[in-house]
Amino acid sequence: MARKQGIEALIEPTVARWFPPETVAKNPPYLDKIRAMMRATPVDGFIGCAAALAAHDYASAVAMVKCPTLFIVGEKDGATPAAMAKLHEKLARSRFVTLPGAGHISNMDRAGEFNQALRDFLN
Repeated sequence: MARKQGIEALIEPTVARWFPPETVAKNPPYLDKIRAMMRATPVDGFIGCAAALAAHDYASAVAMVKCPTLFIVGEKDGATPAAMAKLHEKLARSRFVTLPGAGHISNMDRAGEFNQALRDFLN
């Protein structure tokens, strides 16, 4: 789609995928920043990133992680909460935090809760 129709065709579907419907309906100012960031993304860069993420297998490498790890996930981020929970189960020294009502960009949807989870982890 990016190659045939350009980045603009991906903006609203991506916003809808990354943010819960109630966030999109409120249309906070940070959504305009996200849209601008996407518009500034070169098509080839987007295609390369999408291909790299599609082919990456996080689960096979998670056992190699030796440092304390924090998984933060938005409750409304599709299949991501379940996938991250599985990774968390494989890492004895990890923490798992679900941010209620947050989508894929949970630090924007729930900035206060995200920052608190990060502070708690770092402390």
